Amino acid sequence: MQVVAALVERVQHASLQREDMGWLKQQMPNGFGPVFAIWMRDPAAARALPSKLKLFQHATSLGGVESLIEWRRMSDFDVDERLLRISVGIEDWRDLKADLLAGMKALLEEGVQGVQEIQGGEAEVPLR
Repeated sequence: MQVVAALVERVQHASLQREDMGWLKQQMPNGFGPVFAIWMRDPAAARALPSKLKLFQHATSLGGVESLIEWRRMSDFDVDERLLRISVGIEDWRDLKADLLAGMKALLEEGVQGVQEIQGGEAEVPLR
């Protein structure tokens, strides 16, 4: 997933915690929720990614049946401009994964402002 590594700095989800989260597992015995956050390496990529997606709607709402992505900085200037919040709906996870990957590939192919610096000035990044 070189495309993801080139664009995404970190992912935050309840299932990815390093600390002992036994209390959280007790509250969520059927698994963790479908909401997570990603921090892109570059603000331009965070701002542009939602418009590259076909299955995710760019909206603020959590826990619905449709998959949503939100560039949080659009509505809250106090948050990191690299932050994207994602709420996974009822669509097939493989389709959603493919949509995110295609959107990220499009960012690299189009050379979104700032993405060339992320790639370390490389002319080409393998798109896998």
